[in-house]
Amino acid sequence: ACVLILRYQPEQPNVVYQKASTTDEADNNESVSTSGSQTAILAEEESFRLQMLIFPQNSDPTRFSGTIVKVASCLIGVYILIFCGMASLGKDALMQGNVSLLTSLVVDVIFLIIVTLIIWRQPQNKAKLSFKVPLLPVLPILSICVNVYLMMMLSKGTWIRFAVWMVLGFIIYFGYGMWHSTEAMERTADSYKPSYNVQSNSITVEEKTAFLENGDEPTSVSA
Repeated sequence: ACVLILRYQPEQPNVVYQKASTTDEADNNESVSTSGSQTAILAEEESFRLQMLIFPQNSDPTRFSGTIVKVASCLIGVYILIFCGMASLGKDALMQGNVSLLTSLVVDVIFLIIVTLIIWRQPQNKAKLSFKVPLLPVLPILSICVNVYLMMMLSKGTWIRFAVWMVLGFIIYFGYGMWHSTEAMERTADSYKPSYNVQSNSITVEEKTAFLENGDEPTSVSA
């Protein structure tokens, strides 16, 4: 789902692109992001039309096309959950040839194909990366479908154990890990740096003043 959403967005985090792209491609990425931001401004003034779902007006991704992909990805998740739920829970009915269940599955697959076609027609981000997931958007959707179906086939005991370990993990993370992480310690250290520097600078000025005053006074030589 993240691959589907991020690939069709007009702007991406610069840190990710700096790590993934080479130095020769930096100028190309900047030009692509600039054109994407310009088209995004134009897309805000556009009004929604049904034909834009299949025939987008821009060759570069805009905020409007990115929103379409986000909504379509959510619909895909819902359709996949419905399909996998009916396929796993109604396995016996499918083996017996239940017409209503088969019809529901076919209708769900048709809607899934339509939404996939809408995503496929939207413009992708043209920034050059060292690796891109191929066969978009079919491959990510198939991966989601397979993983959700495998999750639906898990037993109740497995889900209970998973929930218990997740709760324990959240307690450990939010109760201790988040507050004692390296990033949290760096933020705490940075918050104390300004007051420490001011105090150290004031002490240094006082020492210099005292040194100069003592230097002007005549020194007494003891016999």
